[in-house]
Amino acid sequence: MDSIIKNKKGFSVLEIAVSLGIISLALLGIFSLSLQNIRTQNGNKSELVASMLAQEGLELARNIRDENWITYPEVDWDLDINGGDGTYILDMRGRDNLDDAPDSFGDAATILYADADGFYSHDNSGSATKYRRLITVSEILINGGSDYYLKIVSEVRWTDSGRSMDYKAETELYDWR
Repeated sequence: MDSIIKNKKGFSVLEIAVSLGIISLALLGIFSLSLQNIRTQNGNKSELVASMLAQEGLELARNIRDENWITYPEVDWDLDINGGDGTYILDMRGRDNLDDAPDSFGDAATILYADADGFYSHDNSGSATKYRRLITVSEILINGGSDYYLKIVSEVRWTDSGRSMDYKAETELYDWR
């Protein structure tokens, strides 16, 4: 019986420890790669949402201009867009009942809230999101100062992993009617 046990070959404790170490390093590499992939995916999702919110800000300003043309043809095309200190908050309801002139992103009025249907607005009846939106309007004089267009900048700011992130979209609105 003793000779049968001595003739069998097996793994030593050292070989098993080395094998487990190599397998652990490989699994650690796979795990860290997966973790980095999840972080990147979350960052990309946040930036995509921010880009859509910034674009929405431009569309909201354009909508006010178009509504002025259609509903109130006798008023200025830039009514409720151009005026005040040039900084605004807009959402799908327009500027009604909103703080028209927030000072900066530090102003609580710039916070976007998500409602139960997933729509974003400045109405704090939903749950606060990490996004803030500020729309800046600048009047740019052309033709020697006799005419002008509006430069609209919609900027969205949010924080991811302790870092402040920004997304900015710009357009120009003209009275081409």
